[in-house]
Amino acid sequence: MIEREIWFIVKESEKSGLDGYDVRDPEYYTGNGIYVLHYKGENIEVVLRRRYDEEREKNTLSNKNPYYIIWELIRINKPERLKDVPDEEIIAILKEVLSVYVPAGITFIPKNILTVQFKF
Repeated sequence: MIEREIWFIVKESEKSGLDGYDVRDPEYYTGNGIYVLHYKGENIEVVLRRRYDEEREKNTLSNKNPYYIIWELIRINKPERLKDVPDEEIIAILKEVLSVYVPAGITFIPKNILTVQFKF
């Protein structure tokens, strides 16, 4: 995607935003990740959640079954300059990027058994 000047990186985990939470409290983080999608010369903040199917994951390594990454889109925060770009266009680029993006922690999974699914 370099030739189109599109890139995608993880920024941070989304915090609950509730006052009084301790960072050690499991409720402090929402389970959502904040990512940056660079598109058309602008940075778009995208909040996603990656879902797990623990039973499927156990079988993946033992049986060479597909390893599933299931992405949910929580929200897109477009900069003012991209306000006229339809969300559908950004979502199409996001799906393209996520189809090849391998999150940290699962780089040991062979790409030939990696299956990406979207709930958006």
